[in-house]
Amino acid sequence: MYKNDEINSKTSNVKLINKFKVISATANQLIEVNKLSYTEKKLSTYDLLNFVIARDNNCILATGDNRLKKYSENNGIEVLRTLKIIKLMKDYNIISCRKAINACNLLKQCPSTRIPEIYINNLINELEKDSITV
Repeated sequence: MYKNDEINSKTSNVKLINKFKVISATANQLIEVNKLSYTEKKLSTYDLLNFVIARDNNCILATGDNRLKKYSENNGIEVLRTLKIIKLMKDYNIISCRKAINACNLLKQCPSTRIPEIYINNLINELEKDSITV
């Protein structure tokens, strides 16, 4: 998502979160990712690809992965966490509480998810409390 239009990261004031989009990589970006993979052994090819795309398009990187978050922030890329996105979408009525819980459960079932299950469960518990008080 584009930094200047979409979110004020300091306040998490989401205005146009429904404009999240997937951006395809260019051939040059794929070549760069291949080169980076030789020096950045702790990050997967997909992580590096997401970093390069966010950097080249002046976008905020959405990730739940802590290694990618640290690497991106150390290289000047703003990061918004996956669970934060789910919560913000629920808070701004973009998705229902039930859909937010379902999204969290899908993250738990995904074998490649690197988000600690305790964090996902904490958000599920928070969402369940919200659904009771509404």
